[in-house]
Amino acid sequence: MVSVVDVFPTLAEALEIAPPAGVDGQSLYRRTVPADRGVYFETYDSFLGFGYSPLLGWMDARGKYLHSNRPELYDLASDPLEVTNLAAERPDLVAAYSGELRALEARPAARPSAGSGLSAEMRGALQAVGYVGALGGKRADFPAFDDLADLDLPSPAIATEIHQATL
Repeated sequence: MVSVVDVFPTLAEALEIAPPAGVDGQSLYRRTVPADRGVYFETYDSFLGFGYSPLLGWMDARGKYLHSNRPELYDLASDPLEVTNLAAERPDLVAAYSGELRALEARPAARPSAGSGLSAEMRGALQAVGYVGALGGKRADFPAFDDLADLDLPSPAIATEIHQATL
C-alpha cells in the first residue's frame, strides 16, 4: 500500500534532501513497503459537485473500507471488483477502520505557509481541482466523521448504481 503522500519523502531521500519534520508519508526509496501498512483516501468531489455524501476511506492488506452515510467494506483479495459489501457481516473490521479514520480526523489540519509562493491565480486553480482547501482550508466546513452516517444526502454509491443501470 502506497499513497501520494509518499512521493515527497521518497523523492527527497533519493535527492539526498532532508524533508521538513512532520511530513506525512514515508520514503519508499530502495525499500519494501511494510506489509501492515494502511493508507487513507478521501473525496469531497461528490459532496461539492453533486450533493452526495463525502467519502472517506482506509485500505490495507485486510481490505478496503469506504465511510459515508452508506458504509462499504470489501475484501480485495477475494473480491477485487468490489461487488460484495461486507460491512454488515464484519463489524469488527468496520470498527477497526473507523478507528483509523477517527485518529486521522483528530490530527490538526494542514495549513499552507505564508511564504508558499503560490499566486492567487495558481491557488484558485488548485482549489478548483480540489487541492489546497477547496473551501478556503477550513476543515470545519466539511462534515465530521461521525456526522456522515446522519447526512440526508445520497450516497456516492448511488452514482455507480445509476451508471450501471444506464449501460
